Parts: sequence; C-alpha cells; structure tokens
Amino acid sequence: MKLNINLFATLRKFAPPAARNGEFTLEVPKGVTIRELLRLCHLPEQSVTVVMVNGMVAPLGAPIEDEAQISIFPPLAGG
Repeated sequence: MKLNINLFATLRKFAPPAARNGEFTLEVPKGVTIRELLRLCHLPEQSVTVVMVNGMVAPLGAPIEDEAQISIFPPLAGG
C-alpha cells in the first residue's frame, strides 16, 4: 500500500533524505493505522499533535486506505 506523506515544521527532520520539503511516498502494509505509521516513520508520538488523512483529522487508531494523503503536524507555538 502506498501513502503520500507530508511532514510539517519541526517534524520535517524525520523525513527520508530524498524527501522534498517534508513530502515523500511510503510503502506500508495493508491496514496500517496512524499510530503504526508514526512508528514506521520514526516519529515520536508525543511530537505529533494533529494527523490529517485526506484533509480530515483522524484519531491515532484509525486505519489508513491505499494512496491516502497524510499530513502530520507538531504542536503549534507562537505569540
């Protein structure tokens, strides 16, 4: 199963070397959940605040469908 992943802000440092601006494609087993995807991407769960699947916020236990667009955001800061 192929997923399109986009890491934002401080999470971009976890992207593979070939990624462009935190965007990359990843081959994963069928039925993978968001929590499992975070592990496959070596993303510390506590560093992730929001995960969107095809533009919709999704819980960590949600299964992901083939060719989904995944956007992963860290905690937001600012003033």
